Amino acid sequence: MEMAACVATGRPLFGRQGDGKPRHALVVQMEDSAEELERRYVRLRDLLRQDPNWGEAEDISLLLHMHFFIPNWEAEGGKSLVSILPSLEASIKEVKRDGQEVGLIVLDTLAALTEGDENSVEAQRALWPSCYKLRDLSGAAVLVIHHVRKKANNTKPEPIMDRLNFDSLRGSTSIVAGARSVLQLESLTEAEAGKVGLDEEKAQRGGYALLGLTKVVSGPKGDTLLLEQQEDVGGGFWAIHANTEKLCAQLRSRGATARLSQDEEVLLSIANGAVEGKALAMKHWPKEGQQIAAAHLKAVMNRLRNRHYWIVAGRSMELTEAGRRKAAELQGEGQAKEDDLSIFGDDFDD
Repeated sequence: MEMAACVATGRPLFGRQGDGKPRHALVVQMEDSAEELERRYVRLRDLLRQDPNWGEAEDISLLLHMHFFIPNWEAEGGKSLVSILPSLEASIKEVKRDGQEVGLIVLDTLAALTEGDENSVEAQRALWPSCYKLRDLSGAAVLVIHHVRKKANNTKPEPIMDRLNFDSLRGSTSIVAGARSVLQLESLTEAEAGKVGLDEEKAQRGGYALLGLTKVVSGPKGDTLLLEQQEDVGGGFWAIHANTEKLCAQLRSRGATARLSQDEEVLLSIANGAVEGKALAMKHWPKEGQQIAAAHLKAVMNRLRNRHYWIVAGRSMELTEAGRRKAAELQGEGQAKEDDLSIFGDDFDD
């Protein structure tokens, strides 16, 4: 619902801005009633109205661009995606006939739109071609909602990074095979939140979740993000935690935390003008030989380009906009530490 509202109004998602252009968002809801959808929509709109930047134009955009498709449960025809596809195609063509764009189609849920057992390969055969047809007709992202397997109550949960894996998805392996990408959400347990200094009570309420791209057909997976439910204005909406990189690294392992620190140090060196490979390698790994130092630098540069997106892809060492922001943030942190030390020093001398 939050993603659909952002597409419909052109507003930022998780605090990150797209091109700002409103597009139509179609939510195909196979589980909730019309009354429940109305309640959810009103609740969503009322929360959005708490934002001081929300105005009448956004209200109108949400009303015009966010659409719900609910099947007629009294009809004799099937309710699978294949069965309702003609109706969806007609709705998309009507939008495009007016020269407008469809940005997102949400299919909720995969299980409800599949004919037969979701563990059966045969039952999934018709689903993905229908999704591809919707994609090609609309030009939109088609988001199919699915669930992970439920664990037994008495079993200890796996580590968060093991749970954030497409192997945990429910049903046939053909589901993952058919999807062009898999974007997963996993809530943090109280213990995991406590481990990295987050509010355990908030975690118990489901207030933290990791968002990760666990499969992608083309392109890098990028970083896993730590999302936090907002408490004040827009309470209930998700935002990217300000310390997402460090906290996700801590949740992975000590090694991941050390690698992130190393990546940040190299980024700062590049931001401060150190772009010659050999000199950069020996600056950060002075006790290693040139060959080993160069290998370390190559691994770091790969992460800077393909995981963090702080460096422009290719052979250059040009910083991206995200890289410049990160470098400025790190330099600010460093200055704050220096200021703290100088204050302490003055007090100590006095």
